[in-house]
Amino acid sequence: MKRPSINFKVLFDNNKFLWFFSFLFAFLIWLSVVNTVYTTADRTINNVPVSFDTTGTSLEALGLDVVLDSPMTVSVDLSGERNVVADVERADLQVQADLTGITAAGEYTVRLTVSDRLNRDFDNLSAAPREVTVRFDRTVEKTLTVSVDLSGITYPDGYVLGDDYVNVQTVTIRGPESDVSRVASCVARASHAGAITQTEVLTTDLTLLDADGNEVVSDYIQMSSETADITVPLLKTKRVPITVDFLHVPDGFPLDELNYTLSKEDILLAGPEGAVNSMEELSVGYIDFRDMDGGDFSFNLNLPAGFINLEGDESVTVSFDTSDLASQEMTVTNIQLTGVPEDYTVTLVTTSIRGVTVHGRTADLAALTAEDLVATVDLSEVELGQGSSSVVADIAAPDKGLVWCSGTYRVQISVQQN
Repeated sequence: MKRPSINFKVLFDNNKFLWFFSFLFAFLIWLSVVNTVYTTADRTINNVPVSFDTTGTSLEALGLDVVLDSPMTVSVDLSGERNVVADVERADLQVQADLTGITAAGEYTVRLTVSDRLNRDFDNLSAAPREVTVRFDRTVEKTLTVSVDLSGITYPDGYVLGDDYVNVQTVTIRGPESDVSRVASCVARASHAGAITQTEVLTTDLTLLDADGNEVVSDYIQMSSETADITVPLLKTKRVPITVDFLHVPDGFPLDELNYTLSKEDILLAGPEGAVNSMEELSVGYIDFRDMDGGDFSFNLNLPAGFINLEGDESVTVSFDTSDLASQEMTVTNIQLTGVPEDYTVTLVTTSIRGVTVHGRTADLAALTAEDLVATVDLSEVELGQGSSSVVADIAAPDKGLVWCSGTYRVQISVQQN
């Protein structure tokens, strides 16, 4: 079978074919010209990092560093053979700052040079811009104690803020010497929308201040911590009476008739709400009747853990009214043993206690006789051993009014185990 022949006259009479043929012919001509006449090309590569290598320069000897808040980048313009330019990657290029002539801290304009790590030939290889202004300074560190500012916190009446706690006690800052030297302190300022109604933990930014209390703002200072958590205790206030307790009160002693005063009758304190609500008084301590000889007694105002004293007084003094009191020395012959263990026999060696100082109301003391005084030796809490020993006797005048004995008195006993 005879193959059909192509009728070119018909094809060239077809407008669509003619348009396609013209386009293809023009493209082939352009391609030929490009590859034979225009063999060079221009290109710009952006975001090429700038190197500030101080090794072997005067900056290294001076201890100076470039001050940047972030890595510096520039654009690089290059031109050359088309196939060479097309193959260049950003990582192939190195932009180096010329650091010659820098002799002290400050701002300098430095020239930028560009090189190709593969050492290819280019008609042009340059940075845009060709020069940059940068700052040089020494890098130093400083450690600051973090203070807390609660002036922005409000709370209801009848409450106060307790001792705050910040989880960041110190902060280390690092940066240019000229910036770091301006910083004098670091503060954590707590804030809260509206009044706090309970103990809160608030997160806040750490602020750097100069010596005048103004904020130091620098993009070049780095902080070991930029925020802190502040525990803000909310404490309830209450005024409670101050009391004192007594030890070794004689049997039958009318304690309610003992006339004494406290230098401070009550105290305004603050503490956790539940504990404050249950506190009815503050006992400052004990007075031992064996030490009462008409003098004053001072006590520190020690509060329970978590409480604070809102009035500043650190102590209270207990004073006794001695205007109707007297004292005298007497001999006690009535000595009694109590609490003797069943498997022991205890015999008193001492038959009398001389020089016992007796205090009391004048009228009660005038009516007192030696027979009214009783020395009691309680052996229930004494660790007994075979043989003789010395034990303490409590001396009282039971039911004889406002009378007591001061001092410590001992008697000798003989112990035998049954």
